[in-house]
Amino acid sequence: MRKILFNIFCLGWVIFFIYLGAWQVERMNWKKGLIKQVEMYKAEDPVQFRIDDFDQKRDLFKKVFLFGKFLHENEILLSAKYFSATQDKNELGYHVITPFITTDGAIVFVNRGWVPEKYKTRESRPDSLYENNVETTIEGVVRESSGQAPWYMPQNMPEKNVWFWIDIPAMIKSLKDKTELQNIRPVLIQQTNLTTKNDFKYPVPISGDIQFYNQHLTYVITWFSMALMTLVMWGIYIRKNRNKV
Repeated sequence: MRKILFNIFCLGWVIFFIYLGAWQVERMNWKKGLIKQVEMYKAEDPVQFRIDDFDQKRDLFKKVFLFGKFLHENEILLSAKYFSATQDKNELGYHVITPFITTDGAIVFVNRGWVPEKYKTRESRPDSLYENNVETTIEGVVRESSGQAPWYMPQNMPEKNVWFWIDIPAMIKSLKDKTELQNIRPVLIQQTNLTTKNDFKYPVPISGDIQFYNQHLTYVITWFSMALMTLVMWGIYIRKNRNKV
């Protein structure tokens, strides 16, 4: 009975390692597709964003420009964001996500960039607010508008207007609950140009130079190697036990 349980245990680990390896193959191919799309759009000039011609999958990472107006009174702050991804001794702050009504009547979400803690409130940075009545032009990159938070991040609390990660469907619902705005679209634009008054530098736009690092091949080799090593050790164990008989 003990041998049977041990064999089942070994078989379970082999299957588990193979599953992880196959999953990483899938992730590797997905990442290759993203990198290819980023490189394709990186070489192109920005094009005018038109909601009637928008396709999330096709236009992901495309460089665009939009005409319209910010709805600053409905901005959303993403908490606990470093200005630099190195997370050394840089100051913590927020990413400012602001609804933007385009000239064709659609409302999209724009990540305007980063502000430090001292400029958290709109009242503390009036020069960051481009007049609602004045049409402006923004440049940016189309980003993913759906997804799940990493396991290590806290959950958003829309009812308290506390946000830690971008959840566009939840942001649309929150905006609809608070306003009578219509034609809100699940579109996220990462702004790359500065649109403030008197050359005020906040929010600092996020770089449009998007880079992905594909290390999935390393994980593929690791998990399949673990499966092979387990098979080899299991085979040695079976052979030794046969010789004892």
